[in-house]
This record gives sequence, C-alpha cells and structure tokens, in this order.
Amino acid sequence: MRTFEIKENNRFVLIGTIMVAVSVFFLLYMGASLYYSNKQFQAQSQVVELVYK
Repeated sequence: MRTFEIKENNRFVLIGTIMVAVSVFFLLYMGASLYYSNKQFQAQSQVVELVYK
C-alpha cells in the first residue's frame, strides 16, 4: 500500500511540474506576442504621423 501512495505522489508532482512548465511557456509566448504587436503598431502609427504632417 505504501508503494502505491509513493507512486501516486510522484505522479501528482509530475503533473504539477508539467502544468507549471506549460503555463510559463504560455506566459512567455503571450508576452512576446504582445511586445512584437505593440512594436508593429508603433511603427505603423509613426508612418501615419509622417503622412498627415
């Protein structure tokens, strides 16, 4: 019975680690996407300013 509990705890630790890794990668992906889209938006708005001056 004790071996089953240890295996179950190891499984929970593994699942928790995978969930943390996926969430970190997701946050990095969203942050990079936000950064680059903001960079492109600022470049386009500078072009619009130059056209309307």
